[in-house]
Amino acid sequence: FIINPKLYKKHREFILSKLFQPNVDFKCSIESCLEQFGHNKTIIGIHIRRGDFIQNPLGQSFQIPIPVKYILDWLVSNISSFKNPVIYVCSDDGDAYKEIEKAGFEVFPTKKLFPEGEILLKYEQLEWDILRRCDILLNSNSTFSFSASFLSTKNPMCYQFSLSKKKFIYFDPWESEPLQFCTSSPYLWSYLYARFTLVANMVNIRSAFIRLIKD
Repeated sequence: FIINPKLYKKHREFILSKLFQPNVDFKCSIESCLEQFGHNKTIIGIHIRRGDFIQNPLGQSFQIPIPVKYILDWLVSNISSFKNPVIYVCSDDGDAYKEIEKAGFEVFPTKKLFPEGEILLKYEQLEWDILRRCDILLNSNSTFSFSASFLSTKNPMCYQFSLSKKKFIYFDPWESEPLQFCTSSPYLWSYLYARFTLVANMVNIRSAFIRLIKD
């Protein structure tokens, strides 16, 4: 999930059908969640990454939180074009969804779908798989939502926030880099280190994946 998926796109069917099959408990939890959205809905999944992005803003050249303003701009411009839309918000900030609610949108955050104590799995596991099943995805600059995009079960319309254009733009997750990096000061050295690390990991992961397929 940290390298461009186009490098192993030819194995897409194998990845989606063999490597990511939920167990029975997991599948029941997800199906119970989706039922709460209602039938024949267009599920718009929004990932708001804060947490470490806020706590350590200069730690990595990609740890750049996206202001909710840009999410609202996209919703105002696009939500009316979808049939029976519902909004699902996934975030490591439990109250992030309230900022979208204040703008007049009905929102389903994870904690509304599953009150604490009723989840068999960790929130992160559940949220990631719900994102995989959305029809529309608005990603943070994070491999969490990016991996949900290219491993989706529904071939969704995916939008990524452009750091240069300051808006969400459509992208193909199977033909795109997982992360955008800020190369201006004070992020330059962090960017160079991150790129070096990604290249090294790409070589290791690709070799491991080839061995897995052969086995």
